[in-house]
Amino acid sequence: MEGLKHAKPWIIEKHLAACNACEFAAAAPDTLIYNGAKVVVGKDARICTACDCLINTKAAMASEACPKQDPANPELSRWGESWKEPPKGKRWPW
Repeated sequence: MEGLKHAKPWIIEKHLAACNACEFAAAAPDTLIYNGAKVVVGKDARICTACDCLINTKAAMASEACPKQDPANPELSRWGESWKEPPKGKRWPW
């Protein structure tokens, strides 16, 4: 159940600002799973190409973390939080 816990609103805003400014942010591809997700999150859904997650969804989940290091400070993620290397093979299946 902890994986479904929402982050605080100001944390979500911080995550979204970082994601929207990141070179890994891209339009969701035209696939069945992402087209289904667009019904829920909106037709302008964007993904993180580093982990294939929907940006709006991942940014709002308290248990999630950015998978990329901050280029200016490798001890932090691009969200400005302590960076931990993501587990190998942890990508969404689509």
